[in-house]
Amino acid sequence: MSRHVLHGVQLLLIVISIIGFIIVGYRKAKARGAPAPPVNGRRRKRSEAEDAQNTIPTPQERSETEDTQNAIPPALMRYRRVWFWAVAFCFAIFAVRSFCWLLYIDSSEFKIQSPNNLGDLSLHLTLIKNFANGVALWPDNPIFVFSKLRYPAGIDLFNALLSLVHIDLLIGLVWVGLLSSLAIFYGFYRWGGTFAVAGFLFNGGIAGFQFLKTFQFLDYQGTAADIAHKPIAWKSIALSMLVTQRGWLYAIPAGLVLLWHWREKF
Repeated sequence: MSRHVLHGVQLLLIVISIIGFIIVGYRKAKARGAPAPPVNGRRRKRSEAEDAQNTIPTPQERSETEDTQNAIPPALMRYRRVWFWAVAFCFAIFAVRSFCWLLYIDSSEFKIQSPNNLGDLSLHLTLIKNFANGVALWPDNPIFVFSKLRYPAGIDLFNALLSLVHIDLLIGLVWVGLLSSLAIFYGFYRWGGTFAVAGFLFNGGIAGFQFLKTFQFLDYQGTAADIAHKPIAWKSIALSMLVTQRGWLYAIPAGLVLLWHWREKF
């Protein structure tokens, strides 16, 4: 597959991922404003009578409610959706930048976007090719002789299945990364709201604030860009674990769905 075709497919995936984030935000905002389902017959009359009795506030509750409403600035309530769209935009930029250039072709060379992924991605590519070539489950370790595979390689098995249906390896890596990012964004939002999404995306430390002094886009995790000439390990979960350890692409959204389900049920 030529380089121009790959670039065209990457642009298409970028557009699709951004549209997906917009749809998730729109559906969530619409669900919050939807009215409660109607109740028919005697059950409706009974529920209305109970609600009327239960919703009559006492003077103390009325004063507490008024104090709470007065404590929240009207502008904050009016523009509360701005924070959601700002975080969604940042999350979309992170997902597109991290996974559309996860492994790409530059002239006649294969290049990797993240320096933290040099060793990890080669292992994942080996596992994907090993599964695609056909092995008995559970397979032997392809890089360590006389040993069974102990790595959680479920997401690599999924990419191997995509390879078997003639989906290009680079395109498959991009698709899985973007769709998993969309699932992670939705899972964090349903579990903890906008704050949970921002906490996952912006964690890692304050080394990046060196940009406010240098005004240069550098790798502030490395020592070469450190203005204090001291090694700073600015580790972000999204960059150092999600992008490199591909098992988290499935584990994080699955865990968030379970946490959300347990909270709603119990």
